[in-house]
Amino acid sequence: TGAAWPEAVLAFQKQPDCADPVWSAETDTELMERTLQIMERRNVIGVTSGARLDDWRTRAPDRIIPGILFNGGPGSLSLDSLRARFSDGRVRVFSEVTIQYRGVEPDDPTFEPYLSLAEELGIPVGIHIGTGPQGAPYLGFAGYRARLHSPLILEEVLLRHPDLRLYVMHAGWPMLDDTLALLWTHPQVHLGVGVINWALPRPEFHRYLQRLVEAGFE
Repeated sequence: TGAAWPEAVLAFQKQPDCADPVWSAETDTELMERTLQIMERRNVIGVTSGARLDDWRTRAPDRIIPGILFNGGPGSLSLDSLRARFSDGRVRVFSEVTIQYRGVEPDDPTFEPYLSLAEELGIPVGIHIGTGPQGAPYLGFAGYRARLHSPLILEEVLLRHPDLRLYVMHAGWPMLDDTLALLWTHPQVHLGVGVINWALPRPEFHRYLQRLVEAGFE
């Protein structure tokens, strides 16, 4: 259409090419209630972060595990602040770690102290490895790079931190072979399939998931 990519993406979200789209809630409270109803019906327990985390935990304490969004940039919590939150239970999962959006690899020296802290305290780490918004570098994430989709960038981190409890968010899509190699070599790694289970065409998600299962990693 000749529109800039951000405007094209926004326009598609407002007018999707779908006969019966599922529209988002109009208020924060409606979003919470609708989501928790689905979680109850499907028996879902969710790692949750954000400004309204306390509201969600108060409303559904048995369904909400407190996490924290961390990109390592300005405004991120310091190491001491995270230690305090981990120690008193305000944060139970170090997730979602989104340093990929800044072009920072997991074995970057600036991130090393945070991994050491998570390993020391036994805090699970959920790290974004894989798909972001389509055209992410043109949507304001200037450091985002496709090469950072490979879960193999976690290998040195895992060897340095053998007791680290780590899961790869978005299952490293689309780097299936790299993901299989990591799972085979480092059996302590887990995967999450959030986002790819709705952002991708269903046949592609099913194909990716089927290969993971057929390779023995169910």
